[in-house]
Amino acid sequence: MRLTVADCKSEVAEAASLNVSDSRVYTYLNKAVKRLLPKGKWVGTTERYRMTATDALIVWPRRFQTIEAFAACKYPSIIRNGWYEFLQSGPGIIETDGSGWLPGSNLIDREEVCGFAELSGGTTSVIRTYADVAEAATATITYYGYDENDNWIRTNPGGVWQDGETVAIVNPGPVPTTKFFTKLTAARKDETNGTIRSYEWDGATSTAIGIYEWDELNPQYRRSYAPMLENVADADKLVDVVAKLRYRDVSADEDALLITCVPALVEEIRALRMYEANMTQEGMAHESIAVRYLNEQLNEFFGAGHTPVIKFQHRDEWGGGGIENVVS
Repeated sequence: MRLTVADCKSEVAEAASLNVSDSRVYTYLNKAVKRLLPKGKWVGTTERYRMTATDALIVWPRRFQTIEAFAACKYPSIIRNGWYEFLQSGPGIIETDGSGWLPGSNLIDREEVCGFAELSGGTTSVIRTYADVAEAATATITYYGYDENDNWIRTNPGGVWQDGETVAIVNPGPVPTTKFFTKLTAARKDETNGTIRSYEWDGATSTAIGIYEWDELNPQYRRSYAPMLENVADADKLVDVVAKLRYRDVSADEDALLITCVPALVEEIRALRMYEANMTQEGMAHESIAVRYLNEQLNEFFGAGHTPVIKFQHRDEWGGGGIENVVS
């Protein structure tokens, strides 16, 4: 079981000098977690995940912020960032249609997208919106992108011009856009009661492009390209990853916290209080203690019996190369 707000609420409230029923307890908790999360791969902030990919271009689950380790078909691969294809010593631009030269065991970052599938690029496609359950009459979703003439879509609902097109969220739907979309770049939605589903509709075929949870307001998902999967049968595209989890607000006592070390949360909240009082040095001191507590928790979690892992790059890959075997 993960640490919940209820498990540490009284200690957090005391550190923030607040009553335990004060709603600002959640504010301080969220700020503390948001500041501590990027400082390390702490206990509970990573997740091991296995799936069978349907394509070599993979859109990761919402909760994944960063892919830290990756294996395709049980074979560990090298993770590359978005600059890899632009290196003079690298492979060059790698197409995701399977054409051209495909590098070996690499996972290449393709930045963030707002859905798990791209639009087909057809010039007669609208976006249809469906709702799983009944929603408020004011609930809407706005789609941003380009039309059939490659022009940025602008609309003027109520006589006020805006980027994108806003449509009502109605159960069961669908509610289509009036504009044709050839590329979807972003989506923004209201908080809803249930799941919202978006489909591309070209007049004949309906294709799912996004499934948004109730509290997703600005959907964003990390995407990667695994070229080695291009020539693998769909049933064999087994993928294993270790991912760093994405920050998410808590708003109820039963919500789970990504940072699971209560002393660290308490110290970070004390640091926030110092920063608010313009006592920077004192705040930094408390924050340093918070990080120390997290490192101590991490050391205790792994124990003294594990063997440190050293990563080396394969010799036959692009870049600086690996370690020469001087024995053989």
